[in-house]
Amino acid sequence: MRKRTGLFFLCFLLGAPFVFAHHPTGGSGTGQPGPVTTVSPAPLGKGKVAIELQAEYIKFDPFSDEELLSFAGEGEDVHSFDPLLHLSLGAAYGITEDLTVGVRLPYIFLNNIKEAHSDEPEEVHVHGDVEGLGDLSLLGNYRFFARAAAGFESSVLFGVKAPTGETDKEDIEGERFETEFQPGSGSWDFMAGFAAEKRFK
Repeated sequence: MRKRTGLFFLCFLLGAPFVFAHHPTGGSGTGQPGPVTTVSPAPLGKGKVAIELQAEYIKFDPFSDEELLSFAGEGEDVHSFDPLLHLSLGAAYGITEDLTVGVRLPYIFLNNIKEAHSDEPEEVHVHGDVEGLGDLSLLGNYRFFARAAAGFESSVLFGVKAPTGETDKEDIEGERFETEFQPGSGSWDFMAGFAAEKRFK
């Protein structure tokens, strides 16, 4: 059984595709791609409660106006901002020993947003800052397989992100920020995943 569990785990790792991201992280509530983070398959346990406060601060090396204009001259629409602060408050509850449900609400700050467009290659647009509530996520974790002796367990992950975030933020000129800069996505999105864990001595 131990060999089969190890073989399954190895095949799972080797079969996982590479993931690339071109946006900074905004946490789970913005709908933007970001760095890959993992979720443990272990549930809380029946009747247990967890509260989470997460803060993420990223200081970028922003593009200069000259670099943005150069990108625009090459036909690319590139934006820049600095820094990013993402706060999120979460809570989870163990319904059974194998099922945990939770909720997470983010608050997002983006500073010094600016960009240059390929159709206006000689002008840099300065938009200013944006902040606001992101989208509320409802999450679940169901452990369907566990072998304590082998140190192996796996779970299915599921959830839904509701369009509760703000989507009407305006820049310093009174123009609505593009969707990618809004704290909320404005859409319902469903999530599904799989988590597996093997513990070694």
